[in-house]
Amino acid sequence: SAVYMSMAGYPLNKTEYYALAADKAKEVVDAVKARNVQTLLTDWNKVYSYGEDNHNECILGIYYNANTGSWGWDDSQLTCCHVPSSLPWGGWGDFLAERHFWSKYPAGPRKDAVYAKTYLTSNGNNVDWWATVDGEPYYKKKGDDGKDKTNAVFSDYRPMFTGFSVNADDKGA
Repeated sequence: SAVYMSMAGYPLNKTEYYALAADKAKEVVDAVKARNVQTLLTDWNKVYSYGEDNHNECILGIYYNANTGSWGWDDSQLTCCHVPSSLPWGGWGDFLAERHFWSKYPAGPRKDAVYAKTYLTSNGNNVDWWATVDGEPYYKKKGDDGKDKTNAVFSDYRPMFTGFSVNADDKGA
C-alpha cells in the first residue's frame, strides 16, 4: 500500500495508484482481522506504557535499555542518541518532539499521553520543557505505577528516527 501511495504522489503523480493502495491496505487489514493477530489496546494511553511492552498493537518495536552504563555500547546507540544529556545516565538528546507540531496537536488525552509537560532533570526536579536549554517538548511514557516517566523521550514503539504521532482519529478527537 505504501509503495502505491508513493507512486500516486509526486514526482510520478500516477493518481490511479490511490485505488490500488486502498485495495492493498484493505487486503492487509482483512488478513489481520481474519487471523486476529494485531489488536488495539482499549485505552490509547497504554500505547506508551512500559506495562504494555510487546502488546499486539506493536507492529515494529526497537527496544533498548537506557541504564546499561557507560555510553550504551552494551546495548544500542539509541541509548546515547535519544536520551537527554541532563539525565543521570546521560545521552545526546537527539530525539525531541517538534515545537510547531506540538503546538498544532489538538488538546486532549492523546496530547497528554504523548507529550510531557515537564522534564525531569538530573537533580530530580521537574521543569517546564520550554524552560530547558533544548527548549523543545519531550515525548513521555507511563510507568506500571501510572506515573509519568517524562525522562523517556524515545518511545519503545516508534520506528528508528521517526517522530510520528497521529493527531486525531477519524472523528477529529
